[in-house]
Amino acid sequence: MEEFFKVSFQSFWTVSNLDACMQDKIVHAFKTVLECQSSSRKSVEQIFGLIEYMQISGDIIPIPITTLATSAERHQYYERALYYREIEFRETSGLRYRDWE
Repeated sequence: MEEFFKVSFQSFWTVSNLDACMQDKIVHAFKTVLECQSSSRKSVEQIFGLIEYMQISGDIIPIPITTLATSAERHQYYERALYYREIEFRETSGLRYRDWE
């Protein structure tokens, strides 16, 4: 059922040609859940799963990396937190991945 939700959301996000206002409202709702101290772990987990699915599929939900990293840390998703902090570091330092090797 969860995979069906992800595919459905992706279709809704990309195919239905949502206007910018509606996309902003969805992003704001996701950010609100991620930033709220009392959000359930299950809700946060589902948003992270959806963001990851969209990213793998080549679509981006424009939530700041800092927000994702902070939320992952707060909810003890340390692997995701590290992943987002690495992206944040690369973006702020200007280093490309191959520069690390």
